[in-house]
Amino acid sequence: LCKHGYRLWHQLTDSLMAYSGEKAFDEGTDLIEIYNNLIKDTVTRVNPLKYALITVNASRQFTDLEEAIRFLEAAKGRLAGKQDASFICQVAQAEKKLQLGQHHDSYEILNQVRQSLESLSDVDPKVYALLSRTLATYYRRKEDYENFYKSSLQFLAYTPASELTLQEKKDWSIKLGMAILLGKNIYNIMELLDKEIL
Repeated sequence: LCKHGYRLWHQLTDSLMAYSGEKAFDEGTDLIEIYNNLIKDTVTRVNPLKYALITVNASRQFTDLEEAIRFLEAAKGRLAGKQDASFICQVAQAEKKLQLGQHHDSYEILNQVRQSLESLSDVDPKVYALLSRTLATYYRRKEDYENFYKSSLQFLAYTPASELTLQEKKDWSIKLGMAILLGKNIYNIMELLDKEIL
């Protein structure tokens, strides 16, 4: 592709990122259709990480979570060799397994990704953000408030406050406040006060 072509693909990808994240697509199958007809085969032309994030956004429209996991697995196959993008797909699969109540399987994937990240550098913050958010969800379901609190702070550290809606900021504030009340060994409350969600 020429320089102008690359710029156009970059602009298109950014538009699709914003478009696919709209709340209007929380239901229905329009996004899956757009993905299969327009996005799926552009894997060699667009930024791999953004391709993975658009894939994750599309996966939320599947009412069958097992089908969503297969959808993400197929995308991970297309992204072979693209480290950060593959991690995004893996974490998203773990999130779906968590929704299915497959806590052990979910945690195994999350822990595998976390261990892989420990030996790497220059990993995109969005990978850490998604991993930390999903771990926070796991720990909250397990009523492990200390690790929920820790993972939540990590998510907020890797996520610009501008990317969170007012409702999301409120939700995180309430959940973290409850964790402080219910957790037995949470002392670093000042770290929460530094976050731009309060």
